[in-house]
Amino acid sequence: MKIVGMGIPELLIMFIAVVLPLAICAAFLVAVYFIVRKAVRDELRGCGIDPRNANRP
Repeated sequence: MKIVGMGIPELLIMFIAVVLPLAICAAFLVAVYFIVRKAVRDELRGCGIDPRNANRP
């Protein structure tokens, strides 16, 4: 992989090829986090537990 002789378009394409899969994975993980968070809060509310105080004894 030769970086020194590359021009701006080649560097941009290489940067996108490296960063895009990481950004897609990060966006997927964030979406899963918020979906699971909402599901847990809804389940706690259904059981009559206040989600804000669920971890306190």
